[in-house]
Amino acid sequence: MRVDIKYIGILLLISNCLYGQVFDSLLNIDNNIPVSYYISDIKVIGNAITNEKVILREMQIKAGSFATDELIKYDESRILSLGLFSQVNLLLVPIDTSYQLVVLVQEAWYIWPIPIFAIRDRDWKKLSYGLGLTIRNLTGMNETLFIGGALGYDPWVTMGYTHPWVHEKLHLTLQGKTSFFARKNKSQRSIINSTNYDEDVFFSEINVGKRFGLFHELNVTAGYHYVKVPEYSPGRTITTSGIDRNVYAAVKYKYDSRDLNVYPNDGTYFGFLYQKQGLGESKINYHITAFDLRKYISVEPFIIGLRNAVRSVFGSEIPNYANGFIGFDERIRGRYYDYFEGHTSIITNVELRYPFLKNQIVEFDLPLIPKELLTYNILLDIHFFFDGGLIWFNEQNWKKQKLVKGFGTGLSLVILPYKTLRLDFGMDEKLTPQVILDISNAF
Repeated sequence: MRVDIKYIGILLLISNCLYGQVFDSLLNIDNNIPVSYYISDIKVIGNAITNEKVILREMQIKAGSFATDELIKYDESRILSLGLFSQVNLLLVPIDTSYQLVVLVQEAWYIWPIPIFAIRDRDWKKLSYGLGLTIRNLTGMNETLFIGGALGYDPWVTMGYTHPWVHEKLHLTLQGKTSFFARKNKSQRSIINSTNYDEDVFFSEINVGKRFGLFHELNVTAGYHYVKVPEYSPGRTITTSGIDRNVYAAVKYKYDSRDLNVYPNDGTYFGFLYQKQGLGESKINYHITAFDLRKYISVEPFIIGLRNAVRSVFGSEIPNYANGFIGFDERIRGRYYDYFEGHTSIITNVELRYPFLKNQIVEFDLPLIPKELLTYNILLDIHFFFDGGLIWFNEQNWKKQKLVKGFGTGLSLVILPYKTLRLDFGMDEKLTPQVILDISNAF
């Protein structure tokens, strides 16, 4: 028998200033005692490549514990969030006075030697194209190896490796990445005589992290950064040669209790970054801090999504390429094609989502193509949104800056575990309409 379970005591914290309180409590149970099942054993089926430890690590339910219907649904979503499976089902099998929990998975396709077609800065006029090879789940431990490159807008070459579980007992993570790209300058402060230019950028970094329990992760990063501009001008680079070279270090913390990271129904995400550019070996000496807080609340049949994000850069001298921007990766729907620049930015997003089609399995049968490539989990929603943003330079008074805002409605097509396609109709405060087609999540 399945019953609805209500949550109370989920602490909703959306910061109204730069440094608000950000943590919420874990799931608290209603005073009404829900139906629970004693789980004596957990069995994983369908994981031909994936080590079952990778699956079990994402679950709150353990052998020898009690499970509820809501917790079973939550763990299903957590496993699907790994991006390794096109289908996930958790089934209860009665055994005497207890239950065996069967985790039934269908693995996705892990090797992708595919052409690359990318939209840079969420702008369909900025297309890049190339070739890449992605190999996931190399030894069944959810590793990812990528090598590839693209031409067109902001051409690039990248090689990266990620291992989310290096040491079984310590739960360490390891990531390495090396990339070279020609990046179109984004800063209006660096443009002279209306002529823009490309920045040659190279960086290489290594990241070591540790996971604490199910939701917490701490990472330390060290890397090397190189930026070259074709002609020096104050602000384009810090050094007068037009080439900035520096070592950098960063600390990142993440709390993530979302059930499904591609399309969350419930949970909280909080990310913090502190990065120091230049460690005394060069003239480069500035700091970057960033916060990203997201909360998702399920109020059947709707989902409420809330986000506050803050980014700030400060130091004695800041190159223009390190500035923050609204109108590239961060956009305000309703003012989607407008551009804003500064040292500190605050972004607020609110969405009300109604998923009218969920967990719709679509399978195709074509010769010579593996089944894993032809099985998709489809979700469709209609949503209503409000976006707002504030951005300013350090020498400006933030209280005198105008809030950039927009609102509207739209449709989302989510293809798990791969992509999201969004069609939004937005308006600004003057009710000027615009149609937005995007292939990424708003948040």
